[in-house]
Formats: sequence, structure tokens, C-alpha cells
Amino acid sequence: MTEIKIGTQIWMSENLNVDCFSNGDPIPEAKTKEVWIESGKRKEPVWCLYKNTEFLGKLYNWYAISDARGLAPDGWLLPTRNDWETLFEYIGGTKLAGKKLKNNSSSWEEFGGDDDFNFSVFPAGFRSCDFPIKDSEGYTPYGWWVHYWVNKPLDYVEDNYDEFYSILFDGCTDSVRVHVSDKKNGMFVRCLKKL
Repeated sequence: MTEIKIGTQIWMSENLNVDCFSNGDPIPEAKTKEVWIESGKRKEPVWCLYKNTEFLGKLYNWYAISDARGLAPDGWLLPTRNDWETLFEYIGGTKLAGKKLKNNSSSWEEFGGDDDFNFSVFPAGFRSCDFPIKDSEGYTPYGWWVHYWVNKPLDYVEDNYDEFYSILFDGCTDSVRVHVSDKKNGMFVRCLKKL
């Protein structure tokens, strides 16, 4: 896996693409919308590919992200909101972070990126459990946005059992923002190297 240094942080330059937890236990794949939905209702970890597009990495529900067996490969961690904010601050703030981190393909709806740091965020949407704009399998349209899960810090006490934070890269703006997302949704993960 390729890594990139941005400020004091070292990030993966691609989305996480593992199908086992850190201890070797397999993470179930949801090959159908029905399996995806049922896994979320039962609060069970699961992954899938965005419309079978392997190069984008895997989409994971929150229950895979937060599982005690660990999702990040050895030597890596899942970034917290503070980790993401450190990244955005280093590159000039949230108003320009999308432009600087998004890939420079023409696939973005309106506002593509310059990919100044080779972070290469692709506009690959997410898998939704109930979002109104989606296809028959629950995928949101390619080109509009992409979400990344935010990991909870060690001292975090959850007060909302159905939702957690994600980082939203929007195809209609150069900025990024913190978003509240349903834990049953499938989103990408970008790992940060342990220092």
C-alpha cells in the first residue's frame, strides 16, 4: 500500500481494501441489498464494493469500523475527527480541502480537485440504507460526493446509537465538512499511520 506524508501525518493514498479484521477473522461480504440491510438492522459488521468497482476499495458499515477486533492493518489506525481536522488545517482549512484532496478526474459533478497531495479522493458515493437518491441496490450516484468514516476517540461516550460522524467530500463545492451518518450506511475508510 502506498503512503503519503502530509504535514506531520502519514496517510494511505488509497481507500482501505481489507476483508478481515486485524485478528484474521473474516468480515462478511454483503453481495445483495437485502444482506446489507439485514446486517445493519442486526448491527453486524459487513463490507461491499461500490457497484463491484474494486479499485475504489471497500465500503464498510459502522459496525465493521467500531468492531473490537480492529479494522486497520498493523501499524495503522482509523482517523478520528481530530485527525481529519489536523489534515485540513495543514492544507489550508475546510473551505479548500476538497479541491486540494479530490482527484483531478472529470468524474466529479461540478467541482473536481487538484489532488495537490496525491490523496486522490474519488467521487464514489456510498451505500445507503435509506437515502432517497440511490439506485435499486442502494448506491448513491457516482460523481456527487463521497463519505469517509470517522473513528471515535478512546474517551468518547456515545450519545446517539444510530448515527456517527463521517467526512463528506461534495462534488458541488471545494470544501469538506463533518456529516452525521446512519451507522447502517456503507462508507470508505482512509487509514493513518501510527507514529
